[in-house]
Amino acid sequence: MARLLWEGHTWLSVEVAFFSLTTPRVPDAVARAARLGARRLVLAPHFLFTGLTLQWVREQAEAAAQEWGVEFIAAEHMGLHPLLFDLLNVRLEEVLHGRTAMNCDACKYRFPFAGMEAAVGQPQTSDEEHGLRGIA
Repeated sequence: MARLLWEGHTWLSVEVAFFSLTTPRVPDAVARAARLGARRLVLAPHFLFTGLTLQWVREQAEAAAQEWGVEFIAAEHMGLHPLLFDLLNVRLEEVLHGRTAMNCDACKYRFPFAGMEAAVGQPQTSDEEHGLRGIA
């Protein structure tokens, strides 16, 4: 999602952050964006539901933005969009009919994402290691 947001817009960067369990944490991502020159941060939380965790993420991001002196905007959480249920139904049908396969649902060459519509159907290039060179 972050890559698609970055590719489809003229933003300086799109940072990925996590509330817990792994890094970078929300304050670290805010600090990185500020050090890279961001003057405004938009938090786009990928949560299906509201609750304390969403509140804590917003609080962490806002506190870090204030510390670094950057404007802070919090977008709404992702929520239970009807298209999410459509996607789940497609995946269920694939499983039931034995058609599951590794695919890239976030591929600009397969789907017309905003700002990247012209890439659909264009040739893709990669080596046989698919960017995993050096990983055993």
